[in-house]
Amino acid sequence: MKPLSISDSAKKIFPIRSTRELIDIKHTDFPAVSAVILTKIDIEWIQKINSLHFDLPIIVVIEEGKEDSKKHFSKFNSTVVIDSSKKNLELYSRKIENLAQKYENKIDSPFFKALKEYTFTANSEFDCPGHQ
Repeated sequence: MKPLSISDSAKKIFPIRSTRELIDIKHTDFPAVSAVILTKIDIEWIQKINSLHFDLPIIVVIEEGKEDSKKHFSKFNSTVVIDSSKKNLELYSRKIENLAQKYENKIDSPFFKALKEYTFTANSEFDCPGHQ
């Protein structure tokens, strides 16, 4: 099964590395994303996203060294603040991927998780003995 996408409005200043599809925030279908990456300019989206009650992880990219901004954004639920330093790009890319994966694991029902695991192990036949 294809992993959920990441909504990303910070591509130009912080180009994360991900195997997931990165979608612009303006073209996002929120039930189909597992994380949202915003810049300081896009903060109006935080309340819109939180009002959906999906509990999506929101990552806000701020300028390196702007501690006052970190304090401001950390008061929002499900919000992680990272700086735009390119030296931390690999670390933050892994952190974002981890947040996205945790979100996907959380939203799957127990039956769907078992079904995904079953098909992942190359068991693609869904036979029911006695019902052929």
